[in-house]
Amino acid sequence: VIPVGPETPLVNVLKASAALLRNRKSLLIFPEGERSLNGQLLPFKKGLGVLACELHIPIIPVKIEGSFQVWPPDAKTPQRHPISLTFGEGRTFTPSMIETWRTKGEDPYVAATQLIREAVASL
Repeated sequence: VIPVGPETPLVNVLKASAALLRNRKSLLIFPEGERSLNGQLLPFKKGLGVLACELHIPIIPVKIEGSFQVWPPDAKTPQRHPISLTFGEGRTFTPSMIETWRTKGEDPYVAATQLIREAVASL
């Protein structure tokens, strides 16, 4: 577990995450950074894009359905409700993709993060 809070320096989180991934460990990331107040998908933080672009690792989008009903923001404890997971196709961001974004003046971390979010939203 890599604890992350609003005051946690991003560089520390990225270093710890990269160390796990380089040792062939899996890493589960909740890229929204917080729970949704209405059950809708929130914008993703770009740290996911940083890891994807710098380490060239496959990112597997996963949609979690039912978690909002399990623990809505106004509930003090979790409630019983079914949860389902839908897995998408893994995607790796290659150096040539990253260079293309840079050539176009785009931030590759933001671009990769947005593509991953779109993949999750389409599941």
